[in-house]
Amino acid sequence: MIRHISLKSIATCVLLCATVTMAGPRPNSLLGRYWLPQKDGQLEIYLKSDTYFGRVIAYDVAGQLDAKNPDPQQRSRPILGVDLLPEFRFDETTSRWTGGTIYDAKSGKTYKCRLWFEDDDPGVLWARGYIGISILGRTERFERIVE
Repeated sequence: MIRHISLKSIATCVLLCATVTMAGPRPNSLLGRYWLPQKDGQLEIYLKSDTYFGRVIAYDVAGQLDAKNPDPQQRSRPILGVDLLPEFRFDETTSRWTGGTIYDAKSGKTYKCRLWFEDDDPGVLWARGYIGISILGRTERFERIVE
């Protein structure tokens, strides 16, 4: 028995598949410049191979050093150029960037971290830094700088 499929049914199926495929952020939607949470500097998210990093590209205090770094040899390096968000990869199943860490230069501590956009809004990047499990942590907000 052969069934006839209408052109309308095929078009509906193609549109539905395209919508499902396009839902959620794309991996490279993370790329760009953001304000640090206290708006005292700027962060640039960049891609190196298939890994995402976020480095400080501007800071309000000129010449600010990484004075709280737990490594004494790093304490004399400037904050400018420091990767605060190193080594993230996009997780297709959760539509989040995971596997990286967040460095808090004000305390000198590094935490596990995950990044995401809520409601697919690329204007605000959310970062959850935590110790061990996500419930033991803090969420920070990074606003995208619109150029």
